[in-house]
Amino acid sequence: MDRLDWMYMRALVPSGLVLAFTSALALVLKQAGTFPFLATFAGFAPWVFLGGIGLAALLASEPMYRFWQWERGEGLRCPKCGGPLGALIDGRYGPYHKCHCCSGNIAARRVH
Repeated sequence: MDRLDWMYMRALVPSGLVLAFTSALALVLKQAGTFPFLATFAGFAPWVFLGGIGLAALLASEPMYRFWQWERGEGLRCPKCGGPLGALIDGRYGPYHKCHCCSGNIAARRVH
């Protein structure tokens, strides 16, 4: 895997974890229907799974939009490696961007 593959994987891990957790929770809720005192929770399993898919899609949409902008040449680029920059973060020494590719902190005054 090259650095771009790792960059995409780091960006999509949170949405993958949310999807895995909600899938496991939906499976547990579905299996809870066999117990009489937990049978009411079995009806929530499809909704938990759909909610997890929606939340994972929302979590994945922001970095994928930034990567799409970066590939088209419209987004902010890291002056060190040329990778896409994340959102503006208000830090201790002033606002900065975090590079998605090299994980470096880039001062906002160097980008704008």
